Amino acid sequence: MKKKYAVGLDIGTSSVGWTVTDLNGRLMRVKGKVAIGARLFKEGEAAADRRGFRTTRRRLNRVKWRLRLLREIFDQPISAVDPGFFTRRKYSNISPRDPQNKGLEKTLFNDRTDHDFYHDYPTIYHLRQALMTEHRKFDVRELYLAIHHIVKYRGNFLRSGSASEYRSVPLEIGPKLKTINQLLNEIDPELNLELILDEASVAEQKRVLLAKDVNGSDRKKQLIGLLYQANTADKKLKKRQKAVVTELANALVDFKTKVDVLTLTDVDQEVKKEWAFEMGNSQDSLPTIEGEMSSQASELIETVIALYNGVNLARLIPEGMSFSQSMIARYNQHATDLELLKKYIDTQDDVERRHALRETYDQYISGKDKTQAGFLDRLKKLLKPDLKKNQLADQIQAEIDLGTYMPKLRTSQNGSIPYQVHQNELDRIIANQKQYYPWLGTENPNVKRRGKFPYKLDELVGFRVPYYTGPLITTKDQQATSNAKFAWMVRKGAGEITPWNFDDKVDREQSAVEFIKRLTTTDTYLIGEDVLPQQSLLYQRFMVLNELNNVKVDGDVLPPKLKQSIFEQLFMKKRTVSIKDLQNYLRATGQYDESPEITGLADLKKFNSALTTYNDLIKILPEALADQTKRADIEKIILWSTAFEDTAIFKTALERIDWLTAEQRHRLSQIRYRGWGRLSQKLLTELKDDSGRSIIQSLWDTPNNFIWLVNREEIKQQIQTANAADITNTGYSQVIDEFYTSPQNKKAIRQVMRVLEDIKQAMGGQEPERIFIEFARGGGKAGQRTVSRSRQIETIYENLAKEIVDENVKDELKTKIKDKAAFTEKLTLYFLQNGRDLYSNQPININDLDKVDYHVDHILPQSFIKDDSLDNKVLTTLDNNETKGDQFPLAAFGEQYKYYWEKLKSFGLITQRKLNHLEMKPGDIDKYASGFVNRQLVETRQVIKLVAGLLANQYPDTTIVSVKAGLTHQFRQTFNFPKNRDINDYHHAFDAYLTAFLGTYLMKRYPSMERLFVYGKFSKSKLKLRSFNFMKPLENKDVIYAPGTDDVAWHKHNDLQMLAKIYDFKRILVTRAAYENHGALFNQTIYKAGRKDAVPKKQKLTTELYGGYSGVTTSYMAIVKVSTKDSFEFQVVKVAAWKLETIRQLRERGLTEKQAVAEVVKPLVKIGKKKKSSETKSGFEVVLPHVKINQVFKDAIKGNAHRFALTSDQYYLNLQQLYLPLKVQRVFKKYQKQADEKMTVVFDETIKQINRYFTLYDINQYRKKLAAGRGKFLQLPPYTRVEDKKTTVGKYDVLVDIFNGIHANAARKDLKIIGLSTPLGLLQRSSGITLTADAEIIYQSPTGLFERVVRLRDL
Repeated sequence: MKKKYAVGLDIGTSSVGWTVTDLNGRLMRVKGKVAIGARLFKEGEAAADRRGFRTTRRRLNRVKWRLRLLREIFDQPISAVDPGFFTRRKYSNISPRDPQNKGLEKTLFNDRTDHDFYHDYPTIYHLRQALMTEHRKFDVRELYLAIHHIVKYRGNFLRSGSASEYRSVPLEIGPKLKTINQLLNEIDPELNLELILDEASVAEQKRVLLAKDVNGSDRKKQLIGLLYQANTADKKLKKRQKAVVTELANALVDFKTKVDVLTLTDVDQEVKKEWAFEMGNSQDSLPTIEGEMSSQASELIETVIALYNGVNLARLIPEGMSFSQSMIARYNQHATDLELLKKYIDTQDDVERRHALRETYDQYISGKDKTQAGFLDRLKKLLKPDLKKNQLADQIQAEIDLGTYMPKLRTSQNGSIPYQVHQNELDRIIANQKQYYPWLGTENPNVKRRGKFPYKLDELVGFRVPYYTGPLITTKDQQATSNAKFAWMVRKGAGEITPWNFDDKVDREQSAVEFIKRLTTTDTYLIGEDVLPQQSLLYQRFMVLNELNNVKVDGDVLPPKLKQSIFEQLFMKKRTVSIKDLQNYLRATGQYDESPEITGLADLKKFNSALTTYNDLIKILPEALADQTKRADIEKIILWSTAFEDTAIFKTALERIDWLTAEQRHRLSQIRYRGWGRLSQKLLTELKDDSGRSIIQSLWDTPNNFIWLVNREEIKQQIQTANAADITNTGYSQVIDEFYTSPQNKKAIRQVMRVLEDIKQAMGGQEPERIFIEFARGGGKAGQRTVSRSRQIETIYENLAKEIVDENVKDELKTKIKDKAAFTEKLTLYFLQNGRDLYSNQPININDLDKVDYHVDHILPQSFIKDDSLDNKVLTTLDNNETKGDQFPLAAFGEQYKYYWEKLKSFGLITQRKLNHLEMKPGDIDKYASGFVNRQLVETRQVIKLVAGLLANQYPDTTIVSVKAGLTHQFRQTFNFPKNRDINDYHHAFDAYLTAFLGTYLMKRYPSMERLFVYGKFSKSKLKLRSFNFMKPLENKDVIYAPGTDDVAWHKHNDLQMLAKIYDFKRILVTRAAYENHGALFNQTIYKAGRKDAVPKKQKLTTELYGGYSGVTTSYMAIVKVSTKDSFEFQVVKVAAWKLETIRQLRERGLTEKQAVAEVVKPLVKIGKKKKSSETKSGFEVVLPHVKINQVFKDAIKGNAHRFALTSDQYYLNLQQLYLPLKVQRVFKKYQKQADEKMTVVFDETIKQINRYFTLYDINQYRKKLAAGRGKFLQLPPYTRVEDKKTTVGKYDVLVDIFNGIHANAARKDLKIIGLSTPLGLLQRSSGITLTADAEIIYQSPTGLFERVVRLRDL
């Protein structure tokens, strides 16, 4: 009979620790190996970067597509007068020294010189202006050059209207300023800002914005005065209003803008820099922060950017001028300013200053920093010594101050120009020249679009491929040609797609439907269910009700009927509801005589949720909103508005709703909603509790919040049943794709499934009896930080608590923030306690916090519960701490301080949970038992539930146990099993074993509580416990038995001895996932001409003449067998990602994989004594055509056999793990006594291990140099210190760098401080890696329990 077993898993985003134990938690041997190890893999990457490259490629391809169509139109007319014109243009970038040149002239024309052409038309805008205004027949080639420029740089699509309206660009600022004002007051009703928007003021604001004779600072000052006049006597409110208007003015004059202040968004001090940028750079800067904005803040900043673009465009193209005229004026201004600079340079006697001034201009034109701001900053520094001494210097400085000095034609500001401006000039050119070239005036073949685009050529400027069609290729065709999965377009007809036949070839509506399917993510709880739009009526109803059910009024929850009336009378009538609104409503309706205290909201001023969509639609669809039969159609409208940015397709979709009027369709098409929720309609409306109520109905009928409702046993059962059915029907691979979790988590889950299948196979196909899982806590959303402690306290002090905070304490807070002090636990508690001891109400001396007089006490003693949160901690004196002991505060100090605690709670300084702890009595334990246990044992993260559900479906007879991440951490701390990630990768395996060990203990010790940690177990019985610290019994008791049995659940001496033995394993199975690189073909850096190590930008473009990329992306490697004088050797050669298509084509022609790879790598193989390229020889054989990155080998290097992995054709990856005994790791910690001596012990043990096992580190003489560096190491202080702004690196940090440098990863560390000249870990053979005739390739299964060894000589 097969032996039953359990699996323990420690799941991280780049690792899976695993172990196999018996049902008593003891390690087993599997396949002759101790079954404990770690699987390491490259962390999953977010799609954003790859999507960015893909989008750029698609955009550039579409530019080429338009230009190709333009050439086809001009091909015959130009070829008739100049047959070589297009050939010369094609090869215009070919160097005269290039053999490909073939004697082609480097001229635009074959009948005149370029000098003559550029004399007549110094810039393309001179040519465009001439073509519009001079009534004569122009050369057809000149027409092509001008129109080519228009089509290539056609502008943005941010404005509506036809090209005829854009001869000069009107600026209307009033409506947008009104919208900005409205949004600001919606975000924060207490701001009560009233921008000055009367007609005369708006006209003056516009004049100031467009003034070119006033510098930016003065325009900003004038604008603030014209926009803002205080409407309050409250100094703080006035200051806030002024700050917002100041940032609005900064944005409009393109100064750096504090976007957090402008959008009234609270952010941590550490990330404020990310929120400060000029609006001209918003395209790059905004994506990094927009995920942290509310929908109203996003709408506000988009409106501000739109207004900025309008102002910028009006400044670029003054009224009464064409775009080309304005650019010619800029050219002339630059020329005049350059003459002025040259004259100033001529006045300088100092040769170095003359050179510096010239160099500054050269950098501006063709250097690294080509921005006008950078140029002006450098120039101002050089002018400074001559100001008020040299008239020319003063003149230049005056222009710099105005921001008008030395303008360029190509700047980021050109991004503000809409396509209609360019189309207007194109239409004027056509109108002027079609009498000479009638084909220019060919009408648009698409009759429906002739109103806005009368000419065929107009479509090359005005047609934009709708984003919702994606790549212009069907899914089937894309998979057939490139095996990619990024297309979803649906065709109507075959043939080439052009701007003129797009609607005949592409099914817009069906493509849009497919786009929506790809766009929406899936429910956090229900696998495969599409989420609702964030602005959905149902989702907003859910958000508001959930927030209302968290609200407490004077400490009491809202009764359902009162909550319902608040919903109907406040939220259904106001786009934003503030706390003050709620207080006024409660008083006005007679519920309270005075304004009650409102708590439970995340924002201290207002509700974060609102019924904005309802308030929008009630103005357009008042009758339909009341008709439940039309609710599904309205939700469709909201879905379309969220998914489609394109007004045309939105209008088309609205046609499907037959009960809408034309006016309603028009008004609805102007609305744009953003964002997606996290829950589905099915979760909110279809899952029912025992009384038959859905979650949304329960939110309405009861005071319970969503988390409470979704965790009821009957709802949890329905979720698990639905998920199991989805996994069964879909398959786990596709289900993982649909999980509402990060790409990093998805990749980790796939690795988990592979590890489990590997273990199952090693166990003869037998499935595990139990699987214990722990999912490491991630660092939160990438790019997002929580608000700092200091900021939270500052906000509380400024709002709720301002009436009771001691002024001295408030000043101390300001000082600490100003000094950037670390808000330690003691300091944080000091400010949250208003500078007083909670157990005595006596003042605390802030200067004595670090002395022994003050302690941090656990309110509920650790003997009762393990809770290290601030909600269970108090800053108090040593005497009070000893007096309290293991009692509850009320038992130790009586009820004399209850009023003070409740006062702190009412003013937001302590939470309700902390107040409950302070006021708890022994008789209250049962009341809070469930919460205590859940906090200790229940894993609430949804990703854990998804993984558990997936495993339960794949292994239906296996018990799935979730072990909360904090338990293994507490165990390590309690029993001193340190976790040092730098030393080796064994900690993943040890955590996996702890997960299995503690999970087994919980199941034995608490069988009645299995529902809390075993997936699929449900019970509604109450818990009866007197202690809730599940670690304390392990610490205090020598032996613990399973209830009612003599089965030992914990034997302190034996178990700790066993754990120490496992911790001290010298060898644990560690495998790395081998992979291939796809995506980017080259490194992004481009070298100048002449670099021999550069990679050609294109075939036949030599790097000596054209420069090239700094490197290629290695997709995988190949092993080739090369004959030597006496025998043979194996060379490792890279297969570059850009060569994969060549290999595919060669395979299609009938070559084998080895033959195809041989053709590609031929130039890289080195033959003969001098190791020359084999490009012209054939003395090699490909023995392994496909070797993945991280593939394991064993071979002799410098006479010693090693296991290593290959990361490229030049770099080894060390696989030897550093072993340091438990006793040594226990002394390696920061800030301890006798640190010098202990750090030396760690160093000596590390060097001992390196000398014994790390023979690979004879490369660069690392072993010898590390040992020789001991003397320098001993001279270092134990820890890094900074004195007089000088940093001295300490022993501790040097050891960390050594650990990282010899770690089984690709890290490299600078250790010059102890005598290493080469970064530790640089295991490179620059001439290329060769393998001996005895080399072995080792194929490992995910766990390493299976290995297949192949000798290269046998291939």
